Amino acid sequence: MRGIANIALKIMAIYIFIDFINESYRQVFWIVNSTSEIGGYIIFGTISALLIKLVISLLLWFKSNIISNSIINRDIELSMKLDDYKKLQIVAFSVIGIILLSITIPNLFRYLFEYLSYPSRPLFNYLPKLIAEIFKIIIGGWLLYDSRNLANRIQPK
Repeated sequence: MRGIANIALKIMAIYIFIDFINESYRQVFWIVNSTSEIGGYIIFGTISALLIKLVISLLLWFKSNIISNSIINRDIELSMKLDDYKKLQIVAFSVIGIILLSITIPNLFRYLFEYLSYPSRPLFNYLPKLIAEIFKIIIGGWLLYDSRNLANRIQPK
């Protein structure tokens, strides 16, 4: 059971990190483009919220063993073979990769065609969106195609 909790925490960490990426590029470019129009508290609150999201995702990823041990105590621990955990991890990471790719690839095409539809607008307006989508495609592909290697690195103890 701790292994399943560990996997679930790592999946949540990936989701929160992707959400951080998705939100941060918009917020940072909004702040950069309108610094004179917004107050210091708004900037501080926006940056703080983004950093908190990043810290939560990193804590869930790197401290998942400690958190899962505190969630599942020894009394309710069920025995499961290590191979079963690896199979579950491979499937979970692959499914996340497929979901991420299926959401991100259409967005990338949408942003590209939106840019091509308005050639007079500078590429700088679309560059943050394109970079974020490309980064999410890389992560989705990595989760999909390298899930076995990732599962071997993240073995429940």
